[in-house]
Amino acid sequence: MYLGVGVVEVEKQSDFFRLSKGTGVTMVSLATGKKPLSLNSLDNTKWFCQNLPSLVPAYSLSETITSDSTVLDMCAAPGGKTSHISSLSKNCFIVANDRSKKKMTSVSTLLKSQGFDNVNCISSDATKLCDSLPSSSTVPEIFSKSSPDTSGVHSAIKRLPPSSFTHILLDPPCSALGLRPRLHVPSNDDVQKYSVYQRGFVDQAVKLLKPGGVMCYSTF
Repeated sequence: MYLGVGVVEVEKQSDFFRLSKGTGVTMVSLATGKKPLSLNSLDNTKWFCQNLPSLVPAYSLSETITSDSTVLDMCAAPGGKTSHISSLSKNCFIVANDRSKKKMTSVSTLLKSQGFDNVNCISSDATKLCDSLPSSSTVPEIFSKSSPDTSGVHSAIKRLPPSSFTHILLDPPCSALGLRPRLHVPSNDDVQKYSVYQRGFVDQAVKLLKPGGVMCYSTF
């Protein structure tokens, strides 16, 4: 890991993930001296790299989470915040969701490797996640009647009853204006579109939250 000041050598932010060869950033100076910080000796099942702002939501939610709590991470991939919540609140019931089945398969694998067995993974459109009708069954009861498929995801569960969760983390798709470094700045129109899009997530979160429940809305 390189920690310091660098110069970006690619034109598009997507090139950091698309290109398999080449130089993405040329380091000008290292905060760690002449050598980069090595993480090779660390067990990758015990840690997950996140930006500092990404650590705040789990801490803010965990203050009121108890063993009786039901927690929903509406847009869970890649799983960093979900695993953080689970590490802070190991005895509660957690549901992790993302629209992409492929991403949720990776999240399930990550959580298993880290030993978090209180998280149940689903793959559904979060803007349509709340069922229109209430249920006599609690969320844990609903999942007790379902089995995850070979990918570790409860594929049969696409909707959840209203007023089901004591805590909800909503980190919806956003413009990422606060992310650094940035190679592309979205236009005003793009930002406005995200604003409208995010309202759909908030609407569903409010419906899924129990009266008196806690929702953490996180975006940067």
